[in-house]
Formats: sequence, C-alpha cells, structure tokens
Amino acid sequence: MSNPFQTEAWALYGVGMVILLVRITARCWQIGLRWQGDDYFAILAVIFFTAELVMLELIGRYGSITGMSDEVALTLTPERTRQIVIGSKCLLAGWVVYMTLIWCRKYDVEFLVILQCAIICRSAITFTHADDLTTCAVKACMLFFYKRLT
Repeated sequence: MSNPFQTEAWALYGVGMVILLVRITARCWQIGLRWQGDDYFAILAVIFFTAELVMLELIGRYGSITGMSDEVALTLTPERTRQIVIGSKCLLAGWVVYMTLIWCRKYDVEFLVILQCAIICRSAITFTHADDLTTCAVKACMLFFYKRLT
C-alpha cells in the first residue's frame, strides 16, 4: 500500500527518467556514441536516481530512527530493532547517493558550460551582426554568474 510520499517519489522519478532518457536518446540519435563528458554524467544520473529511489523504498519498508523518541526506541522488539538498524543504514546510504546525484548533475552542467565557452570562443572571431555579439555577451555573462554561484 502506497502513501502520498511514495506516490510523489515515483511520480517525480517517472518525470525525471523520461527527461533523462529522452535526452540520452536524442544525443544518440544526433551524434551516435561519440559522447562528451556530460552524456556520461547523464547515464550516471540515471543510475544514482534509481539507487536513490531504491533507498527511499527500503527506508519506507524497514523504517529508521529518524524522529523516534527514546520511549519508543526502548520498547522495540529485537526483530523491529534489526529492521530499524537496516532502515537507518539505508538512510545513510540514501544521503550518500543523493549527494552523489547532486554532484553528478552539477558536473553535467559544468561540461555544458565548458562546451558553451568553447562555442563562444570559436564564434567570437566571426561576428557579422550586432545581434550575434549581444547574444554572445549575454551567454558569457550567464556563464560567469553560473560559475560564481557554484
């Protein structure tokens, strides 16, 4: 039986997987298997996103010590204590997987920033219109602010 948290987690997982798999499929269709760094990080994101959902399901099944009072903890049976220990280990693993997923997505964007910088530097020599220069300047400012934020 699912609770609202599980329903939300699976719905967000579905949306995220659709976006990531469409991205990967589009890249394979566009350039084949001549991938760049951001494509590999997208694959890693699929793996870590799936691992994160598995950890959430295991925490939901076994429970964890989070939010448990001392009185409740002292009344646990040995079997329930073993389940809580497993759930707490899954909670720790879930945090590690979550942080890895965040860094994986960050490096994915970093590769895109590096790629955009290379495109800007390559096209900086061939400006023919003021619009091209303005677009390039706006992209350069956006990349600068992104680098300052991360």
